[in-house]
Amino acid sequence: MDNHVLLTNYLSNLKVDLFMADYNLCGRDWRDLDYTPDYSKFYFICDGEGWLKIGDREYYPKPGQLFLMPEGVKQSYSCISDQPFEKYWCHFSAKVGDINLFKMLELSHVCREVDPHVIQEIFSSLTSHMKSDAVYAHLLAKSKLMELFSYFIMNIDVDEITFKNLSSIEKLTKILTYI
Repeated sequence: MDNHVLLTNYLSNLKVDLFMADYNLCGRDWRDLDYTPDYSKFYFICDGEGWLKIGDREYYPKPGQLFLMPEGVKQSYSCISDQPFEKYWCHFSAKVGDINLFKMLELSHVCREVDPHVIQEIFSSLTSHMKSDAVYAHLLAKSKLMELFSYFIMNIDVDEITFKNLSSIEKLTKILTYI
């Protein structure tokens, strides 16, 4: 099956759950090494310096960069100077059916082309809705997460996406197409 069609099928059947989101200034003691979270994360760096390790790749994010840290992948992070990160962040899961998206796809960890004003607006709305006690607020926050995820996919090189477990994926795709 064509990878473009396969990716389109996955994304059209994507279900996200948003767990937490906020904006904060990391402390100088912000650090965790070699852990494997059971949730995914987006970090949007607004200011400061720090270090991320996702799998076997190390990054020194700059302000204006958007990072995806997928669940099930070993990660580390740390403050590296007297100017720790100021960042928006969220914790979430992304599934196609009952399968973690990142068990099927390997995506770039960093979004190359980002309009910081767009990302800041999405995150600002997302965090605002998360803090609201309105009945519909979590639904709006979840829609902003989908918007953020869409923006991320639109601004990475889809030719660099690696499909994992392709034989199982082809079976799932047939089922999704039938549904």
